[in-house]
Amino acid sequence: MSSDHPIDTQTTSKRLLRGLGQLGVIVVGVLVALSADAWWQDREEGVREITYLRALQEELAQAETALGASIRHDSANVAIDTAFTRQLMADLEVEPYGFTVVFTTNRVPTGTLDALTRTGEIHLIRSDRLRSMIITHAGLWESLKDALGRFDEQLLDSWSRSLDQMAAARVDLPGGPSGATEELRALRTTPGFIGNRLFHDDMLRNRLSINRDLRRSAAALHLAVTEELAARE
Repeated sequence: MSSDHPIDTQTTSKRLLRGLGQLGVIVVGVLVALSADAWWQDREEGVREITYLRALQEELAQAETALGASIRHDSANVAIDTAFTRQLMADLEVEPYGFTVVFTTNRVPTGTLDALTRTGEIHLIRSDRLRSMIITHAGLWESLKDALGRFDEQLLDSWSRSLDQMAAARVDLPGGPSGATEELRALRTTPGFIGNRLFHDDMLRNRLSINRDLRRSAAALHLAVTEELAARE
């Protein structure tokens, strides 16, 4: 019995070592597979991130263009409308064209921005700074977009009230240099007309301010996205 013991021990040790070796191979294989899977997933997410950033870069460029056009229209409207109201209040010569204000709404694309912030895809953006800027810009756009909608409604309502007051005073909307200047000047005595014009002026300035804020935010984010793409490519 005693002579067989060393052989049994050696056999058991060999089996144990072989088993540990096989287990080690399995563990290494699993780790390699997990590492490869993680590498592939990271690569795929990197490709998706770059795709999003390129789309966002183009979208922000379009947004800057649209907002720039709105700012130019709003600036012209503020200058014309404010001058018209001041002329009426000071009983000065009134430029008939001054009452004609052009409303314009330029569509600002936000499809990529929405896709990133509303579906959870924002996690693909690896830069903490850029991710924070995207979230901030999206929040600013959502809040100010609603404000723009309210201002547009108020502007149209104010414009409608002015037309009603002019109709009640039997003043035709001037169509050129030969417009009814004296009749327009007489509107300063119409109850509520000047107050309505001042309110209208305020709404125009508020609209202009919002569009400027949005354009500054879009321009800053556009620059950050462009720099990130340049650093990654």
